[in-house]
Amino acid sequence: MKPGRGRFTLAVELLIGSSLAAGVAASLVALVINLLLARDFEDERRLRAVMAAEMITASVRGNPSEEALRQAAAPLVLSGTLEEALILDSARVEELGGDWEVRPLGGGRYAGVRLPPSQPFRTILTFSLAVITAGLLILSILTPGYISRNLTAPLEEILEEAGRQVPGGARTAAAARASFAELVQKLSERDRELDRLRRLAERRADRAEECSAAVVSSIGAALMALDAEGKLTLFNPSAAELFRLDSGDLGSGFPGGRTKAGAAIGRFLSGIGSEPGEIELEIESGPERRAYSVSVAASPGGSRAVLVNDVTRLRTLERRLAEEAAMAGLGTLSAGVAHEMGNTLCALQGFMDLLARGHSDPRTESILAEAREEIVSAQRMIGSFKSFAGTPEARLDEVTCSSLADSVAAVCSETGARFELADGSCPDACLRADPVLLQRCVLNLVRNAKEADPGGVPEVVVACSRGSFSVSVMDRGPGLPEDGDAVMRPFYSTKQGEGHMGLGLTITRRLAGMMNGDLRASRREGGGAVFEIRLPLCAKEDL
Repeated sequence: MKPGRGRFTLAVELLIGSSLAAGVAASLVALVINLLLARDFEDERRLRAVMAAEMITASVRGNPSEEALRQAAAPLVLSGTLEEALILDSARVEELGGDWEVRPLGGGRYAGVRLPPSQPFRTILTFSLAVITAGLLILSILTPGYISRNLTAPLEEILEEAGRQVPGGARTAAAARASFAELVQKLSERDRELDRLRRLAERRADRAEECSAAVVSSIGAALMALDAEGKLTLFNPSAAELFRLDSGDLGSGFPGGRTKAGAAIGRFLSGIGSEPGEIELEIESGPERRAYSVSVAASPGGSRAVLVNDVTRLRTLERRLAEEAAMAGLGTLSAGVAHEMGNTLCALQGFMDLLARGHSDPRTESILAEAREEIVSAQRMIGSFKSFAGTPEARLDEVTCSSLADSVAAVCSETGARFELADGSCPDACLRADPVLLQRCVLNLVRNAKEADPGGVPEVVVACSRGSFSVSVMDRGPGLPEDGDAVMRPFYSTKQGEGHMGLGLTITRRLAGMMNGDLRASRREGGGAVFEIRLPLCAKEDL
C-alpha cells in the first residue's frame, strides 16, 4: 500500500478484492463437486454394466444363441442401461474397446455388452467451470490495481485538491464533503460559462452561414461544391436550374446526365480529377448554342468549388464588335473597288458594242455574247460590293408582330415563297424593328433558298412567342457544312464563278444585328437548311 492512501480507497479495494476472491472460491468448490460427481457417475455406470453382463451371461449359458442373448438383453437396452449385447469369438474380443464388458460362455464363445456413451454435457460443464474459475482468478489479481489507478487514486487526488481549498484539508468526512461540494460548484460554474460561449459561437456560425448562403444564392453564375469523394455538398439556384438539381442530390455524386451542360461539365470534372482547371464550352441548347466558362478551384483536402458562367452574350457581343470592325473596313474598300471596277466594266461594255458593229458572222457574235455575259456577271459582283458598302442605317420604330408578319407575307407573295403563321403567335406583341430592313433580309434568304433548291418552293414561317419574333426560311437544298457559322462569313459561297461574292448572308446578318436581333443557321430535319431571323420583343417596362 502506498504511503498516505486513505481509508476510503483501501476499503474500496478490499471490498472488490474480497468479492472476487469469494467468486473464485465458489467456482473452485463447484468445479471440485462436479469432478467428484462425474467420477461417481462413471463408477456407477461401470458397475451397472458389470451386473448386466453377469445377469445376461447366466441367463444364456445353457442356451448360448444370438436370439436368446437379444431377448435377455432387450429390457436393459430399452431402459438405456446397455447400448447392445453380442455373442463374440475370441478374435473379436481382443478388438473391443473399454466400453465393453465380456463374460465367457464356454466353447470359445463370449457374451459381450456395450455401455452407453458418457453424457457430453458433464465434460462441457466441467470445462466451463474451469474457465470461469481461471477468469475470476485473473480478475481478482488485476482488478484491484486497475480500480486503484483509474478510480480511487484520481478520486483521492480530487479530494486532496479540494481539501487544500478548505481550512483543515480533507482529513475529516465533513471537510471532504465541503471540499467536494465547493469543487462541484466551481465545475458547474465553469460548465455554464462553457455553455454560454458555445451558444455564442453557434449564433455567430449561424449568422456567418446565413450570410454565406445569401451570397451564394445571389450569384448569377451556377455554383456548386463537391467533397473529396465527388459528392455534392452545396449548390445555388442557378446551378439547380442549369443542371436540374434538387435537395435530394446532396450527398450523392454529380448527376451530369440530366442536361447537355451537365454531361459536358461532368466529363471535364472527371478528366481533371481533384486538380483545379478552367475551360470554355459551347453546348447546343435547343435551337441555339450557348457558351459557358467553367472554373474549378480545389482545396488541400480534395474538395472542389465549380463556378459556371454563361458567357453567350459576351461572346456574341465580341463577335459582333469584331464583325463590325471588319465590315467597316471591308465596306470602305468595297465602295472604292466597286466604283473603279464599275467604270472599267462600263468602258469594256462600250468597246464590246463598237466591236459588234460590222461583224455579223456567227463566230464573232458568239464570242461577243459570251463576253457580254461575263461583263454582266462582273457587274452583279460589283452590285454586291455596292450593296455591302451602302448598308442603310436602321430606323427602329415600335411595331406589332402582326404588321411585321404582313411585311414578310408581302415578300413571300412577290417571290412565290410559301408563307405560314405559326400557331400560338401573339399578334399584338410589340417590338422595335425596321420593316424595310426586315423585308430586305427575308428577300435575301428567299433568294438563297431558291438558288439552293431551284425546283423547290421556299417555306417561310413567322412566329411570335417566348419573348422574340422570328422568321424562319427553309429549303430542301444540300444543307449546311459541318461548321454552320461558316456560311455567315464574308465571301463564303458554294456558287463561286456564277456572279456570287458570298456576301448575301453576311449582309443579312448585319441588318438583323442593326435591329438588335440575330441570324442563325441550322440543318433541317429530312435534309436542307433553316435560316432564322430572331428579334427581341419589347420588355413590359419599355411599353
